[in-house]
Amino acid sequence: MKSNKIFLILLFLIFPSLTFSQVTEKDIDKMIKSKEKQLIEIKEKRKALEELKEKFLRVYIALYIKGLYKNNVSEIFKSPDYSAYFYEKEKLNFIKKALIKKILEIKKEEEKLDTAYNKTVREIKNLKVKRHCIFSSLYGFPMKSGNYTFRLEGPAPVLAPVKGVIKKITYRFKNIEIVIKTQNCIISLSKLDEIKVNIGDHITQKQEIGYINETKNIPVIIKCEKKPVLNR
Repeated sequence: MKSNKIFLILLFLIFPSLTFSQVTEKDIDKMIKSKEKQLIEIKEKRKALEELKEKFLRVYIALYIKGLYKNNVSEIFKSPDYSAYFYEKEKLNFIKKALIKKILEIKKEEEKLDTAYNKTVREIKNLKVKRHCIFSSLYGFPMKSGNYTFRLEGPAPVLAPVKGVIKKITYRFKNIEIVIKTQNCIISLSKLDEIKVNIGDHITQKQEIGYINETKNIPVIIKCEKKPVLNR
């Protein structure tokens, strides 16, 4: 079982064109950004509906209060024209019914937006899981905080597990360390013999970042922060 995992890791390192999925991390990031944009749009639409609903409610309450005032018996007897009073009362009832109908329609739209929001949140979570799977297919372990080691038969290039920015390079004899920063994680790879990047370089997944002259166990340290959840 262990030998199969080593073979799988070597296969992906030797043939970069082979991936767990035809979708790259860059593609997934674009999809996540698009979904997050959808969440913002849904929140804005829901806010607009909420404000519109409040306006209709205020009008309804005002008409209701007016109706209560008109229902006062003494006010009815003071009116010289009873037909005018009942006509106005009927008109108010019609407007109130129309307002209630509109408020209920807005409520249904809000429920649809809530469903769309929750669905989009789930899709973002699934995309992040898929991104982690691409990472796992390359290095053989999950993209989450922890200390890991993978064995690489040298001489061979060392490929970037994810896209990010080179934040730090520490030079030691036969033990060069590279630190990569992503949106939520910091990844450290060490024991490299040579490097192909510089501090500040923006790298892509599976880009050659270094080289080893002999077979080595490459230590990998991952530290990730939890991304705050978007509030509706």
